Amino acid sequence: MIGAGGKLGRAACDWIEESQEFQLSATIQRGSSWSPLERVVACLDVTRAGLGALHAERLLEMGVRPVVGTSGVTPEELQALRDLASLKVLGGAVVPNFSVGFLAMARAASAAAGLLPDAQITEAHRPEKLDAPSGTAAKLCATQGLHLEGVITLRMRGVTAFHEYKLWGSDDVVTIRHESQGLLSFREGLLASLRYACQTSTLAYGLEEVMGGSCIVSP
Repeated sequence: MIGAGGKLGRAACDWIEESQEFQLSATIQRGSSWSPLERVVACLDVTRAGLGALHAERLLEMGVRPVVGTSGVTPEELQALRDLASLKVLGGAVVPNFSVGFLAMARAASAAAGLLPDAQITEAHRPEKLDAPSGTAAKLCATQGLHLEGVITLRMRGVTAFHEYKLWGSDDVVTIRHESQGLLSFREGLLASLRYACQTSTLAYGLEEVMGGSCIVSP
């Protein structure tokens, strides 16, 4: 794992150690040598916004399967990573949001898309989150055909992650909202993403591709 010292990184270490299918064999901090990663199958990156694509490229070049939980991977960077993963015949995943609850919200939003003429996305995170709008909001915009510039972005204390998709017409308002109330909301999706990366030879984007037609993952 890269970024094990962060809040999500510390929690992910516990989840991996508790699981029956993964073994945490190396953790890399800022300034550390990456040589221990030469012996691992997959590597989870939970560092900071903007570093995910760079780290994933380096991991793929090393023959390691990347799972990027760091925001800020652009569409161009994502395509380059897909191409490199295909060339290396390695699985991987870029996942802006590990929450299975958000996946349920995104599916509901897709089912409602286009039924009413106007739509708006609002997202809120803790003040320390660097990227705005969030990578999750960017993914939702892409799937719903909305412009990222129109996202309402809030940064406030006491918030883990909040996303709202609102549709309205003449006398109708539909609000689809998801809120992660704690880090445990990311556990199942994170482990599913590691499982996907280890078992496939393609690079997925988002839990929708990681989990396919099912929201159910093994404990």
